Amino acid sequence: MEIYNILCLVGIPTLSTLVVTYCFNKIVHGTESAKRKKATEDKANLKELFDEFITPMNETLNEVSDNIKLVASGTLASLRNDLLECFYSCKEKGYRNQDDTKAFKEMFDAYISLGGNDIIENDIEPAFHSLSFLTPEEEAAKLHASMTAEDKFKKRWEKAVNRAETCPYNNKKGE
Repeated sequence: MEIYNILCLVGIPTLSTLVVTYCFNKIVHGTESAKRKKATEDKANLKELFDEFITPMNETLNEVSDNIKLVASGTLASLRNDLLECFYSCKEKGYRNQDDTKAFKEMFDAYISLGGNDIIENDIEPAFHSLSFLTPEEEAAKLHASMTAEDKFKKRWEKAVNRAETCPYNNKKGE
């Protein structure tokens, strides 16, 4: 065998092995680097999307949350005022009726749900329920009785005024 033939026998398999190894390494390592590159691009895209959409939405949600807290605070103050007005109105009448009790209960439940728990819960609510409760019939009878007493008072007052005008000892101006 000649040297050329020996070199061909040794060189061709070696060259083919080198080519196959090179291609294999390019495919395997090329894929891993492509995966890393794609993952890096995906992270950059996600960060860009987050900065573009999520961050402004989060800021808007924070503003809405702050506004809701302000509205809840105002509603709480309004409910406190309405509960006090309802209580003092009933206290002035000396009793509470079915409508007063229902309105007070609904306002009180909303007040507690919003976090109200001061003088209303400790003092006003028990005092409201300690007022006497009148049914619609009892309330109508009481209002009728008070109107009758008021009418009697007006009649007595008119009689007294008429007597005073006819009294001979009435000192009139200029006389």
